[in-house]
Parts: sequence; structure tokens; C-alpha cells
Amino acid sequence: MARNDVRNALVCGVVIGAAFILVNPFVQMPFDDDWSYSFSVRELIHTGHLVYNGWAAPLIITHVLWGALFAKIFSYSFVAMRFSTLPLAMGCGILAYLLGRSAELSPGRSFFLFFLLCLSPLFLPLALSFMTDVPALFYTLFCLYAFVRAAQSRRGLLWLAGGIAVGIIGGMGRQTVWVAPLSVVPYLIFIRRRDPWFVAACIFGLMLVIADIFFSLQWFDRQRWVYLDPSILVALRMGLRQPGISFSNLVMVCFTVVMLVLPAALPFAFASIARFWRLRNSWRGALTAIVICLLAFGVARHSAFGMAPWLFNVISVHGVIGSLELSGHRPVALPLDIRGVISALVLASCYLLLARIVEFVCTPRDSFGRVREFFTQSSPALPMLAIFGSAYFLLMILRSGQDLVFDRYCLPLVPCVAIPLLRSFKPRAIAWSLLVVYVAYGLASTQDNLALAGARRAAIDRLEAAGVPSTEIAAGFEYDFYTQLEQAGHVNRYGIRNPVNSFNEFEGYAPALKARYRVEYGPDADTFPSRFGSIDYTSWLPPFRRRVYIDQFKHPWWLDVKPTDKRITPLEYESYYD
Repeated sequence: MARNDVRNALVCGVVIGAAFILVNPFVQMPFDDDWSYSFSVRELIHTGHLVYNGWAAPLIITHVLWGALFAKIFSYSFVAMRFSTLPLAMGCGILAYLLGRSAELSPGRSFFLFFLLCLSPLFLPLALSFMTDVPALFYTLFCLYAFVRAAQSRRGLLWLAGGIAVGIIGGMGRQTVWVAPLSVVPYLIFIRRRDPWFVAACIFGLMLVIADIFFSLQWFDRQRWVYLDPSILVALRMGLRQPGISFSNLVMVCFTVVMLVLPAALPFAFASIARFWRLRNSWRGALTAIVICLLAFGVARHSAFGMAPWLFNVISVHGVIGSLELSGHRPVALPLDIRGVISALVLASCYLLLARIVEFVCTPRDSFGRVREFFTQSSPALPMLAIFGSAYFLLMILRSGQDLVFDRYCLPLVPCVAIPLLRSFKPRAIAWSLLVVYVAYGLASTQDNLALAGARRAAIDRLEAAGVPSTEIAAGFEYDFYTQLEQAGHVNRYGIRNPVNSFNEFEGYAPALKARYRVEYGPDADTFPSRFGSIDYTSWLPPFRRRVYIDQFKHPWWLDVKPTDKRITPLEYESYYD
């Protein structure tokens, strides 16, 4: 490895650290699902046992141990859990650059890949959390890079051992990491089939991974308060029973991935337009036009396909996690005209990509030669990325039948798509300009989400200072569910097998919450202004001055306020609480 590459890779790590501090991560609030993982860390510290709580499906064994290490050093808090992700996020930046260089990208294009992946509106919010997505991406990138070096280096056995070990460790945190060794090691066996010792080591490594999968899942299945996803066969049957949902999710996954790599896809789109213009009078050009028209007609018939962002969870029209935090209407961060431009560029890129695939398939003799050359070329990085990306994409297709496919699941696919694009087409000025916009939006939307979390925390502190217990405060999904765990140790959710009959269908996810006050974007039909007022905060995206309100519920029908079990009426509400 060249000394300049080591320096550049370290620069990538430092840039992520600077971005981490820039958006002000010192907010004592959970993010998305990491309230569940954080609580498991707290219980591990207090009890010495790994305790699940009925919400998360990942194994989180190594994830919780890693968080507990930081909690032991810095004491347990949401900020400490957030900072535990920072070393792994910086590692993602280092590995993204090195993986690009191992795929024979120039230093400039490798930096492009780093910014595209690690400063995106999808990566940054997850890096500022205790979610498993960024750690899993780190383990996956490490596996892929180690396997590339194992194919090229004289010390291939050491790199192979490192990749297998990291695959096992990462898979015990989030199961998707296992896809990397399971899919790529057989290709390593193929390209180094003349080395019997290396082949034997690969087979032994695969056996270790398979054994780890078997015993880890067996252990996981026996734990209390574990939410178990359906098996692959059950998920496949669910998808076949609901082909419309599966197809819609499949299309939206493709659109979302292209949106995430759009700055790298633009040079490909421009080159494809020029190519198809030259083929406009040939039969391949006619077939390509027919395919594009059919796809455009299909998208036009399904309005959900027409406008970005397509998959919900992190990126939304309101910014990061735009509809889960609070009740009410959050200001729109992505105006309709901007979404329209992004959608048009993504759809055009997808049409042209499909057209290139059709053209490729229509020349089978040339196609076979290109595929053979692709899998026997000097750098094994591209075939490994293609194999892993295909296996991971297949896993997402199987899960799509459950209608539980989120945009953050697309994160490992970004380097698999971006690296071949960057290798084939040089980023032009428009691509770099769009990348700058992506990075700026990623930083701004992440900061805005943390600023909102800070305002929510300030509202909660104001209520608690007045003597209001946490069980009487509704402050958004993450806070409410963490309160439920503090009171009961688990959520009320269907799909928990142990203990049996643990699900109460007559209660919600968080029955311990008996909210009298709600932190929200504004009063609605269920609330009215309280004496606690509102909290102002500053946003980097317009409108720059924003506010959250501390309101009271009008109809607290869940509160048993009298020994006679009499329910309080709306007319009694104000006099009772005032």
C-alpha cells in the first residue's frame, strides 16, 4: 500500500470525526431504534447479562458489548452510546477509500466514493446514533477489503483470517454481515484454486462462519423477550402471496440506491444518452426505446414510484426521520421542486441503466466474453462487490414480502454500485457539484435532527423539573419506548415467543405510558396549550427558527383517576389537572 493512500485514508477518517463534532452530538436523546440497544447496554452493566426487550431483531451481542465498553469508561448515557459509533464510522471512511483504491480507482475518485458514502444524508444520521447499521457497514467493508487483499497479497492467509474473524464478530452484532464471507469466500476459492493450503483455509473459515450462524441463532432463539423475524422460507412465501408489495418494494429499493449514488450515476447517464443516440436507427436502439417506454408507463401508473424519497426511515421530505419523532406538522426540508428534479434524474438514470442491461442481454456472445473477463480480471474487488451486492440484494428481495424494507438497509449497496460507476466514468464538474449539495444536505439535516432532539430534551427537562414523571410525558417514539423499557423492561409486541402469551392485544406497544403532556410541533384536535409553553431551536435548513410545544391532552381516557375506576371526562380535565 502506498504511503499516500495511508495518509489519504486517515484524512477520510479525520473528516468524519470533524463532521461528527460539527453537528453537535451532545444531546441526551435516543435516535430511531437505538433506545432498545442502549437499554440492553444499561441492563448488561447492571445485571451482567445480555437482556433483550421485545423490539430489536438483530443479535446485538458484540454491539452491546462494544457499547458497554464505552459505558464503563465514560459512564452510561445516550451521548456515550453515540460516541461509541464514532470509531467505527471513521473506520468506514478509511475502508471506503482503501476499497476504492483496491478497485483501481484513482485517489480523486476514491475520495469521491468516500464523500458519497460517508457524508451522505443516510450515513451521517446513523453514524450519530447507536444503531447497528454503521457498525455492520464497517464490518462488511472490512471483510470485503480483507478478502481483496487475501486474493492479491502474499500474506493472503492472514488477510483471510482477519476477514473471517471480523465477519463472525460483525454477524453477532447484525446478521447481515454474514452475507460477506458466505458469498465472497467461495469466489476466493475459485480464483486461488491452485493453492491447496489457501483453499483448505477458505473451507475451514466458511465452516467456522456457518457454525457461528447455527449456534448464535440457536442461542438467540432461546432468549427471553426476543422478537424473531420470519425465516427465509416464510418470508419467501409471504412475498409470493403478496407479489404487488414485493414488486413495489423491489422497484423502490432500486430507485433509492440510484438516488444515493446519483452524483456517480450522472456521468453514466450522460454517456448512455450519447450511446443510445448513436444506436437510434438499429434494432437494439428500437428495443431499448420500447423498454424505456414500458418502464415509464409502469411508473406513471403507480404514483408511489414517481417522487423521491421512495423508502421511509431516515431520509424523508421533512429531513431525518421526518414523521416519527413528534405529532404535528414538521416543516418540509425537501421542497416539491427539488424532489421533482432529483426524481427525474433518478428515473432517467434507472431507465438508461435498464436499457444498457437490455442491450447487454441482446448480444449473448459478447456478453459471455465480458462476464468471463469481468470475473478473471486483475483486480478481484469488482467481482467481489458484484457477488456480495447480488447476495445482499437478494436478501432484501426476500424481506420485501414483509413490507419491512427501509432506506438504511440500502447502505451496503452504495459502494457495490458506486465503485463500478466511478471506475467506468470520470466524475465531471456537475457530478462534483451535486456531491457538494449531497454532503451539505447530509450535514444540515443531521444537525437539524439533533437540534430537534435538543429541543425535545429541553421540553422534557422542563416538565420533569415541575414534578411530572416520565410516564406522563409523550415526547416522540424513541423517548416513549425507552420510558416503557424503564418501567416494564420490555415492549408489548406481537412476535415474541418466549415467554409464551406475552403479547396483550388490548394494549399498545408502550402500556406503561400514561401521558398527560405531549411534546409536539403544535396543538391539534387531541391537545391544547399547557402552562409549560414552547421551546425554540435553530435549524440549518429553512425555516431557520423552529419551535416545539408542550401541550396537554384533552381526553386522557387511559388514566384511572378514581378508586371507583371512574374515567375522567373532558369537562373535568382542566379542573382536575389545574
